[in-house]
Amino acid sequence: MNKRILDTCLSIARNRNTEKHHPEYGAFMHFSFVVKDNKILEYATNHSGVTRYSKFYSRVSKTHAEAAAYNRAKGLMRKGSEWEMVNIRLNKDGDIKNSAPCSGCSILLKLFGCRKVWFTTSDGAFDKLKL
Repeated sequence: MNKRILDTCLSIARNRNTEKHHPEYGAFMHFSFVVKDNKILEYATNHSGVTRYSKFYSRVSKTHAEAAAYNRAKGLMRKGSEWEMVNIRLNKDGDIKNSAPCSGCSILLKLFGCRKVWFTTSDGAFDKLKL
């Protein structure tokens, strides 16, 4: 993954983290970015509400950012094409926290064709998970 893309994702997340109208404002906001060919196609955050993917999660009243971002980007990708995801979690002060995908999201992302997930760690770095 291109470092410029990771930095851009982090910049977008930090800018959005200050938007008080967001339903998750004041909590640990989780951002997911769909990246293909070193271009950000779409991104989304966690939000309340049930989707068709809710059966993969223990808390069915919440839509995970990974599924929401994929839903936004799926029309921009050819079926079977390879893509990656960048996950970022920030607290209300903008500090970087762990954003490794949950087991349900890991299963979904693999089914959707994601090859790698880059995620923030509590020490402020990025790590990757191959699917």
